[in-house]
Parts: sequence; structure tokens; C-alpha cells
Amino acid sequence: RVMNEEINEITKLDYAVNAAFTVAEIAINYGDNIGLLSFDSDIRRIVTAGKGTGQFQRLAENLYNIQATETYADYQKAFSTLQREQNRQSLVLLFTDPYNFEHASDIVKAWKTCAPRHKVIILSIKNPALHYKAGIKITSTEDIFGKSAAIKLIDDRQRTFSILEKSGIQVLESNPDKFTID
Repeated sequence: RVMNEEINEITKLDYAVNAAFTVAEIAINYGDNIGLLSFDSDIRRIVTAGKGTGQFQRLAENLYNIQATETYADYQKAFSTLQREQNRQSLVLLFTDPYNFEHASDIVKAWKTCAPRHKVIILSIKNPALHYKAGIKITSTEDIFGKSAAIKLIDDRQRTFSILEKSGIQVLESNPDKFTID
């Protein structure tokens, strides 16, 4: 549900899919295994880890036409499924937007309970409009409220990232135009 937000008329999910294709192509070229787990409150798509161009094709077929839903993500179910499908230690790139402390805590708890052997990195997309609003010069009362709210949201986001990082989950946040490259 958090990946439904649009930035520059493109959903965060579409940015994530583009980045996933790039990472998968690089991994395949280096001879690494790649897999996919797409979920919300249920597991929607799964591609067991494998190598080669056929594996890349399977991943592409499963990423094609993927949809964001309005349901809350069940990280417990996702990490349990990951552990069952991939018992070897792996690098997990989790494309999400941890928006508050509770969301971050859900991710950490599910990871530590179900799949602690896996290395997790959260990949998140910055909202440039929020950062723009936080940096504006105040010229009216409305600007004060808007700027204050933006600064608070950015601060809350950094604190949320801090919870994740202190728990052992790295976070990479990037602007949408550089997300795939970063």
C-alpha cells in the first residue's frame, strides 16, 4: 500500500520494479542467484532463487503487471515464506517505505523472528516535494505550518530509519530520479 504513492506521476512501485530489474540483471551477470517475493497481506508472487537468463525471464514475467494494493503488508508471513523457500543466507532487498515507528518495528520483529540469517536492506524513495516544502523561505503563515509539518515528517522518517539501522537493517533512501542508479 505504501508503494502506491506517486512521484512525478510514477508510483513508487514502478520505481522499485525498475530498480529490481537493474539489480537482477547485474546479479545474473555476476553468476549470482536471484529470486522474488511480492506480498501485501498475502504472498502474491514468488520466484525461488536461481541463476541464468531463464531465471531472469521468470523474474521479469512475475514483475510484469504487478500491482500495489491497499492492504497492510504482513512481514511475518513474508519473512516466514522467505526462510522456507531460501534457507541459505541471502541478501534481501526490501522495497518499501517505512512511514512510522510501528511499521519499522513490524519489519524488525518479523525479520528477527523468522529470517535473522538473511541480510536485509530496505530501499526507500524520497519524496522531493516534502524536502522542497521543508526548505522553502517563509513568506506567509501558511508557509510556517507547511514547512513545520514537512520538517517534522522528515525528522520522523529519519528516526524510523534509525530504529531499523540500530536493529541491523540498513536503509538506503534515494531520490526517485536516482533510485535505480543508487
